Formats: sequence, structure tokens, C-alpha cells
Amino acid sequence: MYSDKLRSHLKSFEKCKYLKVEGPENAAEKVFVDCSFGVNPFGHSENIKIYNADKHIDVSSYTELGAFRLRKAIMDYWHPIAELNYENISISDGSMGIIDSINSLFINVGDRVLGYSPQFPEYVESLKIRGGIYSPVLLKDDNGYKFNADDIVNSLNDNVYKLVYIDNPNNPTGQIITIQEIEKIIKKADEVNTIVIIDEAYGDYMPKDNSAIKFIGKYKNLYVIKSFSKAYSLAGIRIGYLVGGNELMKCYNIIEDYLVNQVAVNIAEVALNDKDFLGETIDKTKKVKSKILSSIHKLKILETDIQVPIFTAVCQNKDINLYKLMRSYGINASSGFLNLGDNSVRIRIPKEDKKLIELLKKMEERI
Repeated sequence: MYSDKLRSHLKSFEKCKYLKVEGPENAAEKVFVDCSFGVNPFGHSENIKIYNADKHIDVSSYTELGAFRLRKAIMDYWHPIAELNYENISISDGSMGIIDSINSLFINVGDRVLGYSPQFPEYVESLKIRGGIYSPVLLKDDNGYKFNADDIVNSLNDNVYKLVYIDNPNNPTGQIITIQEIEKIIKKADEVNTIVIIDEAYGDYMPKDNSAIKFIGKYKNLYVIKSFSKAYSLAGIRIGYLVGGNELMKCYNIIEDYLVNQVAVNIAEVALNDKDFLGETIDKTKKVKSKILSSIHKLKILETDIQVPIFTAVCQNKDINLYKLMRSYGINASSGFLNLGDNSVRIRIPKEDKKLIELLKKMEERI
């Protein structure tokens, strides 16, 4: 009865299969290797100490308005790649909080957003909940789903798209889009009065000078989303930040709220100031991912970069549900990406490669 009161475009809305939540009674197969959630398998900085209940932490007050110390740490981190000021930065409860806020600000029912597929499915869900229409350029199987900026540029026209959404590195393939291709998109979008969102949730696995943050100030139509959930391994505290030019950040300030807790702000500052952590994480990632990829012989691996901890595997037999097959061998992965069939999964590398390689070998003997 009460579902009839939903906004009309939500009455037929169905969530994607990207995040599967199963109750304990439904978990039929035992998981030996969890490669599902896109977190850093090697953990967070050792400088971060999460104390137990006997350590007093005062959380009786609201988070300090502005989170200026964290914003200053962000400004220092990106110098000299970009000359940011406090007004260019907003702190939020992870990248999804930012995505929801941007869509709430700009999307009316029927507004179209240009993107590419496959990419982060929860952006698409956030858009559809607000009545927006996602128009993706489909990556092609004949070149391993390699990204081509010209496909986006050629699709941009006056008054057709309100936003362009690009995740870089790509989720689920783990491929990195070069900064030259990113600028090509931003420049064309600027010419046709379109806002560009570059979602760099996995961006800390790229070289810093491949971040679109370097274009803040050069282009007025740009938002860059950053997250502490991935490379910094702080998914549990839900914190991220948004960087943009002055005009777009004034727009964002309309909806900015008390979204982040003080503990998260303090921890993020410590993480950002650990100068060696990211380099060590990327080195570990390269080592483990290289061993895993070299061990796979029957599954097709889509375009990916060795320093990003996720990749997409595709079974040549389209009748095989690869997610279910992997679960039967004790491997938990992710599926449900637009433009990819049930014969594909996203695999996030585990902390150690041996068990996953062993299970994949057994599975490949069957397909």
C-alpha cells in the first residue's frame, strides 16, 4: 500500500547485483578467499591506532566545522600538482556521500548523464533514484574493453547531457585512463557547458600527476572525487573528499552538511601524512597481482593495470555463471556490472596469492 506513495519513477526500480548481502543462513558455500569488496587487502597505515573501549575518545560534540586541519593536509599533499585553497575542498562520508550530493544538486527527472560501461554501478543507481538517465558508451570486447576518450568526446553535444561521469581507474577492470585522455574529455565538455565528474576512488593507485586534480583552476566544469576507502584501507570509517573549482564548490556548499565524524577526520589526517604508505601498498599490489594474472590461462582478463588491485575475468563460455562457479570453489568475487554478462566477475586481489591461485587452478580445470 505505502509503496504506491513512492515517486513514480521509483516504482519499477530494481537495485543491481553489484553488492550481494546474504544472511548467515543463506551462505551455502564456505568462502576461503574473499575477493569481493574493493578495499586494500594489506591494511591501513601502521601509524593509525584504533583503540578499544578503555581508551577515552571524546565524541560528545559535533565534528569541528570545516575540518580545516584535514583540508590543509589535503592541500599540502597535492602541492605542487595543484594549488588548492580551502574553498576547493569539501570533506564527506566517503565517495558515495559525494556522489549522492552531486546528483541531488544537479539532476532533475529526465536529465541525461554521459558515461561509459562497465564502471561503478552504484553511481548509476544514485542517478536513477533521482530520475536521471544514464547514457553509457559501451566498451568493446574486441579490444579487451580498453577505454577510448574519443568515444566520449564524440558523444558530447550542446544541451544533451547535464553531467559526464568517469571513474579512473576503472571499476571493475582496474585500467588507468591517461591524464591526456581525461583532459580531452574535460575540455570538450567545457566547450558544450557540461560538468565533468572524475571519480578517483581508486586514484591513489595511480601516479599523482595522473590525477585530474591538476586541472582544478584550469577548467571550471570539473569535480574530482577522492576516497580513503581503497588504497588507504579506511573503508570502515566512511570518509572521502571532493575537489572542484570555486563556482562548482559554491554549488556544492548548498548541500554540504555534518556528514563526517571527528574520529574519521583525525584518522584520515594521520593516513594522509604517512608519506611511505602508498608506495609500499602499490609495490605489494604489483607483486601479488602479477603472480595471480600470470597463473590464469583459460579465463580472459580485460584491460587492466598491474598497480590497481582489481581486475575483471571473463569465462569464454557465456552459459557459465562465473560468480556462482567461483563461490562453489570458495572464492567470493563481485558481479552485476552493466555491459558485462554473468560469465564475468571483478576480482580484488587478496593479501596473499597462493590460496587464490590454487583455487583458480582447480576451477580452470573444469571449464
